[in-house]
Amino acid sequence: MRSYPIPSNEDGRIAAIRATDALGDAPHGRLDEITEELAAAFDCPTALVSIVDTDRQYFRSRYGLDACETSREKSICAHVIMAPRQLVIRDTHADPRFRNHPVVVDPPNVRFYAGTPIILHNNFRAGSLCVLDFVPREAPSPEAVDLLTRRAVEVGQIISCSSPGEAMYPGATDNVFSEEFLDSPTDAIPETAAIVPLSFRRRRPAAPAPSPADPAAPRDDAARQRAAPPESPAMQSVDDVDAAELARREFLCLVGHELRTPLTVLMGYAKLLEHRVSDGPDKVMTSAITRMGDHLHAVVESVLTYSDLVSGERMLNEDRHDIEALLEDCASLIRPSVEVAGKTLVVDSRGAQGQVTVDREQMKLVLVSLLKNAVTHGGKRIRFRAALTDAGHLSIQIEDDGAPISDAQARQVFEPFKSGARLDNRGREGLGLGLALTKRIVEMHGGEISLAQGDGGKTFTILMPDWRM
Repeated sequence: MRSYPIPSNEDGRIAAIRATDALGDAPHGRLDEITEELAAAFDCPTALVSIVDTDRQYFRSRYGLDACETSREKSICAHVIMAPRQLVIRDTHADPRFRNHPVVVDPPNVRFYAGTPIILHNNFRAGSLCVLDFVPREAPSPEAVDLLTRRAVEVGQIISCSSPGEAMYPGATDNVFSEEFLDSPTDAIPETAAIVPLSFRRRRPAAPAPSPADPAAPRDDAARQRAAPPESPAMQSVDDVDAAELARREFLCLVGHELRTPLTVLMGYAKLLEHRVSDGPDKVMTSAITRMGDHLHAVVESVLTYSDLVSGERMLNEDRHDIEALLEDCASLIRPSVEVAGKTLVVDSRGAQGQVTVDREQMKLVLVSLLKNAVTHGGKRIRFRAALTDAGHLSIQIEDDGAPISDAQARQVFEPFKSGARLDNRGREGLGLGLALTKRIVEMHGGEISLAQGDGGKTFTILMPDWRM
């Protein structure tokens, strides 16, 4: 199991990072000044500018730490990019999310952590500006947390103004940012300042690219590889990412106004007609109109929901929830459909007593979607159960005794727009976004989802990590 959650817009986030010099190795005086300043303000031995890449975190500036990078599995900062504001952990041993975290149980054995997201100008979260200690600490002062927040804004602006392989502004005096904003008091910055898009004019240094002998040049092959722009067409420049994001938002706005609004009006009139017609052919036609309208409405909403989840930034509204109550709530929503289909549903949560930290509404969306899938495409008997694994993870399974799908379909089952049928002969299955949505939401929780099948039917399994228990 992963030790970290995955943002819903991970692909765009990584592209935005690669479009800057965030992963470069050229020294930057201002970033080093910031980490040293924060270490002193928090009275901590270590402060970092941590960039969270695909499978590792890279320290663009570090104070009090020899390592220049670690795996993402050893990154508390990977949680910060999913946090709505600062993350302060006074004692990692007392926090169920982190007491078994690799960086806590293994060297360097972090006990105290305070970090806030580094936001690029296009609103993607690159990583965390953080301080840490190896002994438990009291809560930091409001002044220290305020300084951490303001310096994270500055770091995000510095990185946003860079390009791959191009040295960042080398000194503290070459600053293109508003000192009035950076030095404003805490009450002038909204509580959600860390997730507010920042607008400013990008400037690049006029100096030529550093030569190999220049001390600002990457110091080794690995650094040059980090700094070099990737070959993948998905890894765009910052400006290209902005243009693509703008086009996406305009398209979604068009879809929302041009399809959703008139469809709602049409559905209102169709249901009014259906209510007024008592029987006969007119009743059959009006009922068919409302059924098809409901289906079209669900298709439009699934496209908008998936697009919002992938292209936008979705934060989880997490809280502790009773596992048994969560399963029963989901089952109650699907039981009418089960009865209409002439099937049976058995719910069993005896193996997972207790609570789990999740976004309740998002998890209900996941579980109800899987249950609907079993009702629509599964066999006569559906089993919905939860249990704890030997490793302490929460396993939630939806089983049915229906016929297995082909190996080719199984490999694509979680990909968007894969409905499992030909486009010209698929009936009313929809666009194939339900399972793609479930996978995104499960990964946002740091979990995993899989499909297993055999002669006895199909089983979808969700594994939630032990740090959510």
